[in-house]
Amino acid sequence: MKKILPLLIICLSILLCNISFAQKTRLDSLLLKYNKEKSDTSKANLSYLIGEQYKLFNPDSAIYFYNKSLALSKAFISNPEIKLKFAQTLSSIGWVYCLYKSQCDTALVLIQKSLNIFSGLSKLSDKNITIISKKGIASCYSRFGVVYSNKGIYDKAIDNFLKSLRISEEFNDKKFIAVCYNNIGIAYYYQSLYDKSIEYYQKSLKIREELNDVSGIMSCYNNLGLIYSEKEYYKNFKLEKSDSLLNLAIQYYQKYINYSKQFNDKQGLALCYGNMANVLTDQIFYSKINLNEQNGLINSAFKYYKKSLNIYKEIGDKNGMATVLANISEFHSNIADILVTSKNKKTLHYAEAIKYGLKAINIANEINALLTIQQTSLYLKDAYQAIGNAQQALKYANIYIITNDSMFKEEQTQAFAEMEAKYKAEKKQLEIDKLQKQKALDKETIARKNAETKKQKMVIYTFIFGFIIIIMFVVIISRLFLQKKKANIILSKQYVEIQQKNEEIISQRDEIEAQRDKLSLQNNILTEQKKDITDSINYAKRIQQALLPNFKEILSSKYKDTNSKSQAPLEFGTLNLEPESFVLFKPKDIVSGDFYWATQTTTRGHAQLTTRGHAPLLIIAVADCTGHGVPGAFMSMLGISFLNEIVRKKEIVQASQILDQLRVSIIDALKQTGQTGEQKDGMDISLVVINTTSLDCQFAGANNPIYIVRVSKNITKEKNLTGFETRGHAPLLLGLEELKGDNMPVSIYERMNNFTNHEFKINKGDSLYLFSDGYADQFGGKNERKFMYREFKKIILENAHLLMEKQNELLNTTIENWKGNNKQTDDITVLGLRI
Repeated sequence: MKKILPLLIICLSILLCNISFAQKTRLDSLLLKYNKEKSDTSKANLSYLIGEQYKLFNPDSAIYFYNKSLALSKAFISNPEIKLKFAQTLSSIGWVYCLYKSQCDTALVLIQKSLNIFSGLSKLSDKNITIISKKGIASCYSRFGVVYSNKGIYDKAIDNFLKSLRISEEFNDKKFIAVCYNNIGIAYYYQSLYDKSIEYYQKSLKIREELNDVSGIMSCYNNLGLIYSEKEYYKNFKLEKSDSLLNLAIQYYQKYINYSKQFNDKQGLALCYGNMANVLTDQIFYSKINLNEQNGLINSAFKYYKKSLNIYKEIGDKNGMATVLANISEFHSNIADILVTSKNKKTLHYAEAIKYGLKAINIANEINALLTIQQTSLYLKDAYQAIGNAQQALKYANIYIITNDSMFKEEQTQAFAEMEAKYKAEKKQLEIDKLQKQKALDKETIARKNAETKKQKMVIYTFIFGFIIIIMFVVIISRLFLQKKKANIILSKQYVEIQQKNEEIISQRDEIEAQRDKLSLQNNILTEQKKDITDSINYAKRIQQALLPNFKEILSSKYKDTNSKSQAPLEFGTLNLEPESFVLFKPKDIVSGDFYWATQTTTRGHAQLTTRGHAPLLIIAVADCTGHGVPGAFMSMLGISFLNEIVRKKEIVQASQILDQLRVSIIDALKQTGQTGEQKDGMDISLVVINTTSLDCQFAGANNPIYIVRVSKNITKEKNLTGFETRGHAPLLLGLEELKGDNMPVSIYERMNNFTNHEFKINKGDSLYLFSDGYADQFGGKNERKFMYREFKKIILENAHLLMEKQNELLNTTIENWKGNNKQTDDITVLGLRI
């Protein structure tokens, strides 16, 4: 029997994937990129590359990622480059189905689809696309050859290899030319033309050595070893020469085994173990050795066969399993025929030969491997005949005859197709010369025997015409019969496949329904949980809103804080006016990590306001707590509580001291020690204290500033100021001043200096703006960038003359338009106050 499957030899000549440490690292890198990638086109390309990495050692994973690539690429199939990748992926899936799943018919369908796409793309005007497409066509033809070889249809295999070679020579693709030489060598091998096979293997090896193609070199070693171990080759030599050739084969196989172990190439390792066992069996039967050496070689051969079989089982290669089982069957038969003399031992070995032969032929029938079926049926016929089971021997003899006829008649015809093509032209010319001579002779004969010749011609023409009609009729009937027979076989197979697929679909439907019910139950549970959580957060929102001050009420002259020990109505200077204000408060989530706070108090807490300088104070703060949502809301409630205690209970009214005391309270409440790795929760805040009589102000800030927009003094002399828009013209704005806070938060921090107390004076008509960083940090616009403080200042300054209510609307509209479809980045709070 041939020592190895056609599929494996040709497979190794085309591609030898070795999963080394570097490639494993590349696979991990590709999977990491795939999980992070969001673009469908990029994910499609990554899926294809991951499939390429998986295809040798995990075919199922390779097919999964190839199919992912196809699904992601379909939406962009009009793009020629995407279509190229689509065709390559189809071809790769077919390749995996052929090599590792033994599903040759599926492979043919997929590779044909790939070939059709490549053929269409090769006609485009883009030169680069055309070149890649033609190389893709060459690859498809080569893979067709592998599939047909695996099926035992060698005429179609050789035809496709020749097509691939012509295209490779067109582009001077040396690597693929070497592949084609190797495949032609295989074709000669299967015709037992071993010298020609060696010649082409050596051509392939020479190119691969020039290219330093290690995997290709190892493939050539394997194929040369195969020939040198072939008894039909070395039996033509003397015994010493035969031993030399067998030893040479063992050397080649040992090189390949070492190489396969180094790179964890299981396919190649299984291949070489089987071939090594075959070489050892040849040494047993055809070399001059003693009994001890013979027994040692028998044990070694069985050991290598079992190693090969176990690896093929592990990777699911049914073709390889069938071949090894058939070889073991032949080995047992040869031992019984040649080595043992005891009748019991002979019977035992024939029984083992039958056992392994039946296993081999069952698997071969399953994957339609004609060569294995043909050779195994011969072994079974001989074994059954040896034990006297004539009925079974006749059965397998018939199988051998049928498969031998269907396989080798066409193969021999096509194997010599090239030689036939060479002499066709000479044959045609000879026929032309012969016809010309015959024509001259006919003219001379007609001249002599005109009447007789006419009669003879009529008889001949009539006979030829009738004979041609009969032959045509027979050919047509034969073709119709064969087509019908083939169609019946195909329909029978399709019926079985449809039945199997129906059962799979029913099973998958039941599983999907069970998963759907389970998901529905889980969804209901999650919906209830979400409702409970949302209701709780909404209740927390009401609590938080209850704690936030009513800003307009606080600024009203009628406001009285029941929690303050002493308080008087709010009066700005000599004008008893209620200041104009707004608060833009936009939480990112249901509850907010920002908060605003305000209160009235006096410069002394022990007496009501009098005209002796005990001026009422208006204290306003806007804070941004660590985080947002529920955690931020907890911090905001702590901040409001501490500010109430510091100002209303402890009666601390200096801006910087309020922040100093607030920091102490937060550090104490959160038990912050400043240790490494400890959470440094706190808040950024801007706080202003306004003396409503003298209009003297204090400001202190933690990372947050205050903006002051001043107006011309001649406008402030006007009475009845209720908003600049009533003037009928824009005011003279002096500009926007920014007082920056200290670069440290209100929490534990590496720098714990006292906060700076800024003092300044304001006039009537001036506006104050306190805010968190949420407005300036919001992403949006055409370029998906932050709004930035520069734009924030600009919009405040350009619209400071508007009523505060309209400023609020304009700020809200501006940030919403800027945000667009983006999510809100952070909580947003902007507080404006016009004196």
